[in-house]
Amino acid sequence: MDQQYQFLETLDVDAVLKGQGADPEMIAQRTPGLLKIAQSALDLGLHLVEPANFRKSFSIAFRDEKDMLVENGMQLTSKRIVEILRGAEAVELVVCTIGEKLENLSMSYFSTDAALALALDGLANAAIDHLTESICCQIDLDALSEGLKTSLPISPGSDDWLLEIGQPAIFNAIKPDPGIIKLNESFLMIPKKSASFMVGIGGKMAEKGRTCDFCNARETCRYRLRKRF
Repeated sequence: MDQQYQFLETLDVDAVLKGQGADPEMIAQRTPGLLKIAQSALDLGLHLVEPANFRKSFSIAFRDEKDMLVENGMQLTSKRIVEILRGAEAVELVVCTIGEKLENLSMSYFSTDAALALALDGLANAAIDHLTESICCQIDLDALSEGLKTSLPISPGSDDWLLEIGQPAIFNAIKPDPGIIKLNESFLMIPKKSASFMVGIGGKMAEKGRTCDFCNARETCRYRLRKRF
């Protein structure tokens, strides 16, 4: 299997349920019928996942305690993000997607079979999560081969990195194929099941922690179960 598609092997019934924000063990005990629906979603939708990713690395041009300037002109002014990237010599910018076919299939079932539609959406959530994780793992391996370490992945969309600032900054730097992935007027990605983020790379990176620890919704998010990094 092509390396780009290897993450598909990790998508199973449990992943579909987690993609819906559900606990697989609890579902198996209380509503086992949902396991069959999750399996149906896998059978129907797995082949519709069309992963694509765009990556580009940039060196750090300037930094102090609360500001960081990347060589492409992207400025980071959050003390928290600068702390996460402490020790970084460069950042890897990434945009990735699983395409729109699975999302479209999910939407087509909502009027006739809502349970299956939700399971297909859970599969799509799991697919973009697993794709993102596989890319992060590859960045880790590439860095390790050079004796370097990596930071947590950091995505636009928080008080520390506003969507309207971070999203165009990443897209302008990488310039992904607009026929595959693009931004709408609200700076949201199309297709919806896509992700954008940056990873710091350097010889003396700070301790990673977990992405959820830095999220504003960490105390109330019902999808923490599906987070894989």
